[in-house]
Amino acid sequence: MPLVSVIIPIFNVENYLKKCLKSIINQTLKDIEIICINDGSSDSSLNILNDFASSDERIIVLSQKNHGPAKSRNEGLKIAKGKYIFFVDSDDYIQDYTLEKLYENAKNNDSDIVMFKISEFIREDELLQTNRFNLDEVFEDTDFNNFTFTYKDIKPYVLNNSFSAWSKFYKKSFLDSYDDFTFPENLILGEDVPFHVKSLIRSSKISFVSDYLYNYRVSNSNSIMHSDKNRNDIFKICNLVENDLKNEDCFEEFEREFSELKRNQIYHYAMQAKSEDYLKTAKEEISKLDLDKLSNRLFSKANVILECEDIADFIVKKYELEISELKSANEIIIGNIRQSYANLMDDYNKLKQKNKKLKQKNAKLKDKNSKLKEKNKILSDKNKEILSSRSWKITEPLRKMKKGD
Repeated sequence: MPLVSVIIPIFNVENYLKKCLKSIINQTLKDIEIICINDGSSDSSLNILNDFASSDERIIVLSQKNHGPAKSRNEGLKIAKGKYIFFVDSDDYIQDYTLEKLYENAKNNDSDIVMFKISEFIREDELLQTNRFNLDEVFEDTDFNNFTFTYKDIKPYVLNNSFSAWSKFYKKSFLDSYDDFTFPENLILGEDVPFHVKSLIRSSKISFVSDYLYNYRVSNSNSIMHSDKNRNDIFKICNLVENDLKNEDCFEEFEREFSELKRNQIYHYAMQAKSEDYLKTAKEEISKLDLDKLSNRLFSKANVILECEDIADFIVKKYELEISELKSANEIIIGNIRQSYANLMDDYNKLKQKNKKLKQKNAKLKDKNSKLKEKNKILSDKNKEILSSRSWKITEPLRKMKKGD
């Protein structure tokens, strides 16, 4: 039984696949299996997979018709034999020590899930460390090799943070203890959100590695993601999450966060919508929310959808709101700059006054030093006079005799 099963859905990523696979086969933790699901690629991705598999027996290659990442991950879960499960997207890559650090942390803490930090990149040589899962700021001065927590300790991360399947490291026995830890295969957008939410809520032991272990490629989404048909998936996702929260008896606990999640997702996809049907459904779904539970900013964005008459009207209202937000943000920035300037001027004036006093003190010291030099010259001249005097020379034998005594 391998220690870790790495599951990789693959679809038309010939330009990135080699880097992804190399980052996994070169892991410092060697006892792993690498399950690659070719999701109907039409480029050379399958050839690359077969080349790698021919030289590394840990690589398992499966092929299927194009169904999307959800089915690919589900197929990988069905055959995975590892004690732990780790998902990787085929255009991303991980640090060489990622699996070792995650495995050691999970073993030490006997945790169901391990969370960690994530870097983003457009170019491989320009990694940007993100603020996703910065749990070392939540749990300060903590030895994370001997520390676990539950979702109640990190509530803001459950519904409004990184939902990606690859952003957690899972104990397989924990996933197997439920019969519904699968990804919804009939959806294109947000298929990993329900999996994320259920896993965090159900876990009795979550742990954390405070290293940046996963490198996520920021790229333009496939055009299939941008169709209004697929945008409607977000309504289904929100319904699934709502049902899951209710089934776990914690919907009331998350009602505010759920309202924010739904508003955020619907507004995000409405910004690029082209059909009246999507906007109509968006208005219906937003109207179901208890808007009083939203912050002022989210309330304003929800109203943009509710008040629009059509796509053109929505775009106008959206940009008006964004301009208003930019103006407000600009005023805050200007206010902060002015305050900073005032503070700097205050510090400058204090330093100026202090410098003036130091100059006065320095002048007094210079005057005192000058007087001491003058006094020292007088004493030096007097000493020379004494040493050259006749009486000093006459008494020299007596001084020598005294020293001899």
